[in-house]
Amino acid sequence: RRRGGTVLPGLGGLAPRWRPVLEPLLAQQELVVDLRSGAYAALARVPEAVQVRVLRDVDGRRTVVSHDNKWTKGQLARALCEHGARSVTDVAEVGQSVCDAVEVNGLRVDLLLHGLASAR
Repeated sequence: RRRGGTVLPGLGGLAPRWRPVLEPLLAQQELVVDLRSGAYAALARVPEAVQVRVLRDVDGRRTVVSHDNKWTKGQLARALCEHGARSVTDVAEVGQSVCDAVEVNGLRVDLLLHGLASAR
């Protein structure tokens, strides 16, 4: 197991090795919901995927969530499997069950958690 930004001695970064394998698989015509962190997302581009971010909103100031990120995305993944999403609208609607608010901008869905404390 390696981090997304790992550089292997004598081989270089992971992206040049993974990208040719992953991108064709992920470019299929079915809905892809991308829950990867930035480092892992860099390993393969999926232009038509619904990209999900988890943000904390405190008094209108938004920051990327680290502590509750995996938990929230895991809850979303479970809910998506249970409800069967077929579009970005479906992802946003299902996302409302795992966070305080949802915003959609094109193919990006932001799951918003309000306040400082972890409620999870």
